[in-house]
Amino acid sequence: MKKAFLLFVLFSLLGCTLQYEGEERLVVTGKLIDKYNNPIQSNNVEVWIHMNEQQGGIYPSGGDQDLISFTQTDANGNFRMLFPKPINEDEIELKFYDKDNIYQNKSYINIKKSNFIDYTFTANTITLYKKEDITLLKVILNNVNPANQIERISLIGQTAESLFWVNPLENNENFYYYDSYFHEVAKNQTLIMEYDVKDFATQQITTLQQTINIGTDNETEFTLDY
Repeated sequence: MKKAFLLFVLFSLLGCTLQYEGEERLVVTGKLIDKYNNPIQSNNVEVWIHMNEQQGGIYPSGGDQDLISFTQTDANGNFRMLFPKPINEDEIELKFYDKDNIYQNKSYINIKKSNFIDYTFTANTITLYKKEDITLLKVILNNVNPANQIERISLIGQTAESLFWVNPLENNENFYYYDSYFHEVAKNQTLIMEYDVKDFATQQITTLQQTINIGTDNETEFTLDY
């Protein structure tokens, strides 16, 4: 099986425009745990290389990409993968998915070669939540003062986002121009939402906080007046 996969990777590399170093290798390491800090064993882990034109973690279907390495976590939840170093400034994606469909899928995206120290990218400890333990938090952004604008929102607590940007987007659009904000979070907790409000009249930015109680529903709605 392993030999067949290696042949598949070899023919894939020969058939695409992505190019790799002949001798240099990169290493990705990390550990998966659940919300109780228990290791997650036998979870699938993949490394994908995406052509550098597909920036910011936006990988269109049919784009030039390679599955360059895959493994499963061991009994302690650890994983380690070795793969050829891309020649160009292509983006690297680290993807986790559960073949038993119990835990959430998660991707570390927009990884650059500059994130590797001594050829190694360490993802440290990553928490995966069971799908049944995740709710979609929908924050309704209710603008009660036309002079105000939301500049930033961050959540303090058990967040369960499926995408994690290792590097910020190059074209950092202000997503808070819209009237709602979505985020996957764990059920049964109290979250702190911290946000910045800019007053265009004074150009002053004020940092505020709100407490959000998350229950057991599959979707949680909260209205933020600003």
